[in-house]
Amino acid sequence: MKLSEIVQAYADKRRGEEVKAEFDVLKNNFKICIESLIKENKLEEVKSEMDKPFVMELFNKYVDYSFSATKEEGVIVEAKTMDELLKKIPDLKEKKYPVEMKEIKMKEAEAKKGKFLLYKQWWKHKNKESVLIEKFIISTDLGIDIYLNKDPLAKSFTESEPGTFYTKLSKEITPRLTESIKFLPVGNKLNVTLMASWIKKMSAGEISISESSDMEKTIKFSDEKLNGVFIAKRDSGDSDFWSLTKKT
Repeated sequence: MKLSEIVQAYADKRRGEEVKAEFDVLKNNFKICIESLIKENKLEEVKSEMDKPFVMELFNKYVDYSFSATKEEGVIVEAKTMDELLKKIPDLKEKKYPVEMKEIKMKEAEAKKGKFLLYKQWWKHKNKESVLIEKFIISTDLGIDIYLNKDPLAKSFTESEPGTFYTKLSKEITPRLTESIKFLPVGNKLNVTLMASWIKKMSAGEISISESSDMEKTIKFSDEKLNGVFIAKRDSGDSDFWSLTKKT
């Protein structure tokens, strides 16, 4: 979609009109489109949409910019926001001084930083010893735990073979876990099933999570074993499942 189409659809939906795309999708499309236009230096197209209804909600969420106004005798007054510019030049609208947007760039997502612990937990089926159930869990002190569908140390996380994960509220990181295998009997707080379970620490270090939109986030791990930058995406803001690929 073109930027003008995204902006129009967003305004229509804000008015309560029937629009097929969800808000999360429109916001994500806006972010992708704006980012592309800024990279291609097509700033006039960006500026042309600034006065459309409701669009400043999107610009203020995803874009950093500033304003400058040129007064008599070429005096330039700069401000970070239009409200600030109006305070500096109360008669701005009356005098109709030319106003220009400048320094347009994407906002950098503020990263949440903390500690992580990657561990593997597996169970043997009560009646079928040969059946093995395993999970790879990244516990963090950032309020969420990440439940992966495959081993991030042994498996590839590429565009063609992405991983998937969902999150739950964090459990307390257990520093007592070691790289040796620990048996968890039925009834243990880490084993609420009726099957015998085992657990093993695989990696531990620092983590940072930056949310660039409701449907995309960047996750960085810093440890000798689990390290690098991963991109997480989901199809809609209501989805519990994310795809995960490692940035090369």
